[in-house]
Parts: sequence; C-alpha cells; structure tokens
Amino acid sequence: MRNEGKSIFVCYTPFQVFNALNLVIHNVNGTGGHSDICVERNFAHAGEIAEQLKKSGLFGRVYEFFLPDIKRRFLHRAAVLAGTLFPVWSIKKLAGSDFDLPGQGYQALYASVWGLFAVNLINHYGIETVCLFEDGLASYEGSMKNKVSFLYRAVFQFLNLGCMGVKEQAVYLYRPAMYQGKPSELVKKMPEVKECGKFIRACKEIFGYKENDTYQKRRFIYLEIIMSEVSGCRALPESLFVNVKPLRSRLLVRRHPRASQKPETGVRIDTGENMWELEAMEHITDRHVLISYYSTAMFTPKMLFDREPYLIFTYHIWRVNESDEETKKLQRIVQFLKDSYRNPEKVMAPHTIEEYEAICIRI
Repeated sequence: MRNEGKSIFVCYTPFQVFNALNLVIHNVNGTGGHSDICVERNFAHAGEIAEQLKKSGLFGRVYEFFLPDIKRRFLHRAAVLAGTLFPVWSIKKLAGSDFDLPGQGYQALYASVWGLFAVNLINHYGIETVCLFEDGLASYEGSMKNKVSFLYRAVFQFLNLGCMGVKEQAVYLYRPAMYQGKPSELVKKMPEVKECGKFIRACKEIFGYKENDTYQKRRFIYLEIIMSEVSGCRALPESLFVNVKPLRSRLLVRRHPRASQKPETGVRIDTGENMWELEAMEHITDRHVLISYYSTAMFTPKMLFDREPYLIFTYHIWRVNESDEETKKLQRIVQFLKDSYRNPEKVMAPHTIEEYEAICIRI
C-alpha cells in the first residue's frame, strides 16, 4: 500500500546526503518529516553518517545498502534487466539478503542519478514522481536518463516495463541558469545553504565536522582522484604535480574518500576527515588554488557558494589522446565553468608539466 505524501531519498555519496538534508530541512515539496533515506555504504564513514542520520530524527527511517562495483557493460545491462523484471530479488541480491526492504510504498523518489538501486525501487513500488537533485557538474549537462541505451528504451517501452515511462518532475540545482538540458522549466533552485543555521548545524553534526585551520595555512590544494579508475591516461606519478618547488611549503593534498594507496611523502596531507563541502564553506576563498586532473570538488566553491578560487585542471597532461571523446567532454565542461566565472582567467588547463609549473609560480 502506498503511503501518500511519503518520499524516499537514495544517496550514493556524501554530497548527495548533504543535498538531501538541504531539501528536507527546507521542507521542499513537504519532504520535511515525511521522508526516508537509503545510503550506500561505499564511501568513507558511510556507516557513521547513517547512524548520525538516525539520531538526527530528520528522516523517518534510514536504510543502508551496499552495491557491488559492476565494471563490465554486459553485466551491468544484465543487472538492469533483472532489476526491471524482478526488482525485489534484485534489491536483495545487490544490497544483501539482510537488507530491510521498506514495506510501505512511496509517492516520490529523490535521487541525483538514475542509479541501479533507485531504479529498482521505482520499479518495485511503482513510483511515478521522480525528482533529481544536484550532484556536481554532471547534473547540469541534462537528464541522466537520456543516457540510457537506445536498446533499453526501445525494448522496455514496447513491453511497458521498467521506469522508462516515468518522467522527471523536477531537477533541483544550485545554479539553474547554468543548466544545459531540456526542458528548462523542470529546473528549480536548490535552497541556499550558507545562510541556513539549522542546515549548517545539522551537517556539522551528521558529518562529524571538526574545527581546524588546515586550509587557512595552505593556499594550494591538490584534490586527489583515483587515477586507476580513469582510462586513456599516461602512467604518471602524482608526485610530478605535488613536488613542484614553488608549492612544497604551501601545498595541501586532499585525499580521495575511497583512496587506498599510500599518499605522497613529504607533503602535508588532509585525510578527508571533514566533508569537503563543509571545508569549502568554512575556509576556501577566492585566493585559494585548487589543482586536480578533474574533480567535482573543484566546482564546489563556485556552484554552492559563488566563490572563485583559482582552478588548475591537469587532464591535458595526463591524457594520451587529446582528440578522443573523453578529452573533448572535459574541455566542454571546463569551458562551461570558465564561462561562469567573473574572472575567467582564473580557470586554467595547462598542456605540459612546464606550463603547469609556470602557472604555479605566477599565481
């Protein structure tokens, strides 16, 4: 039986939990006090965050799940097919047989992406209202659902199966004017976060924020990503970027939440105990310099707080083929961000390590 007015949030990352909290605390569409949340346990401190969510009382029920990393395309398509035809079995299979499947139905589902688990819930409960919310710059490119393969859409629309007939009712973004998808009338403004005391207090409590001055003492921030997960790149040591002489005493390396390899030695390390969005809100200014191959974290200060630190994207140096589709996509997105800056010259993408070093010296 459907519980009218009840919504469920599905979150795969800390930032998605952050934005779910924003929507619920601001009671968007009456979600405050009438929502459950599912959190995937694939990121650092996910279990602790889920426990804090339970203690907060902001959600009716808090569910935890864990999905395996399905890398092969044909296996992922098989999982999508199974989730469409047998959603309950798929949820149990993917999330674990002990997963406490919610018994009641839901009127609406909120998520950042049409992920496998969210799609299974839509199929199982027959949810007809789906709202997407901010998940970094990918959210501004248009509907993630449009990237589902043509074969999937054709087969399942013909058979009237799955979630392909469900339309997004809204897309909540911090900077709606930057949205590139269609139709634009679906785009709505995410509530502002920096002026809401209740939201800030809840986030600091739930994410276990610890006051510090680490980012005040370091102007250059290297945002680590997991390069082993990025295809089409040269086998370069990250020390090439963090051991530049002008940076040594001013650089802080921010570790990726899922990083397992040993960090570079001889440089200051932030292990990421505090959520990046909270650090950015508290400490990142227009004077800071953020460096990375390409990281969603580089967009956070502008998208959430309208601050404009210097940005140095190093993907040109890493990429083997400058003319492949992935490189072109990165170029489009970086240009998109650059165009949004009041001072576009603060967004840079050097092509060589020498050019990179020269930029670090100049700024």
